[in-house]
Amino acid sequence: MADSAPKLTRWFAFNVALLCVLAPWATYWFQRHLQLYFTEIVIVGGVFTLWAFARAVWSMFERATQFDAIGYSRRFLSAPDLTIVLVVSALALGALWFTTASIYVQYEGQPGEGEYTVQVVRKSDGSPLIDAVPINAGNPVVGRPVLWQRARTDFECRILRPARYRVLDCAIEPGESTRIKVPSSFTERAYHLLRLVPSGSLYRDLAPIDQTPLVRRDLELRLGSDVRVLDDLRREIVYTGAADNEMSIAMQHERPVMLEPQLYAHMLAKHNDEDSARLATSILTSRTRVWPTFYLAAGDVIELTVKVRAANGDTLEPAADVPFRYAITNDEVQTVWFPSD
Repeated sequence: MADSAPKLTRWFAFNVALLCVLAPWATYWFQRHLQLYFTEIVIVGGVFTLWAFARAVWSMFERATQFDAIGYSRRFLSAPDLTIVLVVSALALGALWFTTASIYVQYEGQPGEGEYTVQVVRKSDGSPLIDAVPINAGNPVVGRPVLWQRARTDFECRILRPARYRVLDCAIEPGESTRIKVPSSFTERAYHLLRLVPSGSLYRDLAPIDQTPLVRRDLELRLGSDVRVLDDLRREIVYTGAADNEMSIAMQHERPVMLEPQLYAHMLAKHNDEDSARLATSILTSRTRVWPTFYLAAGDVIELTVKVRAANGDTLEPAADVPFRYAITNDEVQTVWFPSD
């Protein structure tokens, strides 16, 4: 008995010291990566309500059984088996500490400001980590932890609505928690969606989408020294106005229900009869193409050139003597009839 007491004391001191390290370490890890998973009512109200209930039950148990809680706790903390459990827990927490990542998007606006629709997608394949989710004063945080993250993964954080913010490059890394604030983490700028609509003689020369053309017509868009080429233009509407990773933001401006009436009204205004206007509208809207090029700001002047190619792919000549020029306006959605209106 004389020899066992010092050993129990040493086990007790070691276990208490290990608990003093493990408890705050686990708490900090939880706060970094998991706390935002829970609402304030669960963290604050729920935990304290549960603690108060448990404490009341425990007090009644102590009075009814004359249970010696202090003595039992000392014997429990002096057990060598507890040391094994604590060491294994420390090793597991150490592994989680270096392999847990998390990302959270936090709303920082004021009540009544409105909501933002946010999305986080992988750069490698565009798959969503956080799909399009609204956040506002009532739902201020979206995100998640990622366990056993071994390497950095690059993402793109997007505000889909309102469509006036640039895509933000973001990432998750092992051991780090990424916090994105909406909207201050994002750069605001205006997006302009362009509907490129072939008209006049070009419309008549283009092949319908269900036919194989004898000669191919490619559309070249130039902004200063930047050039993009759209292969095999057909009788269709082409959307552009932003780069690849931001085109989905620009497309948020489009209202499909308004497209057909606007095209039909325009063709009637150009002295087409009703049947011709209705047929051309149906053909143009039967297939639309999204063409990411580069960001187009108000005041930019673009040049559109249609080039004719033979079946073997050789470029013959531009379809017009000079490129068709268009100046970007402040409108969110702009219809560009080319080569002439």
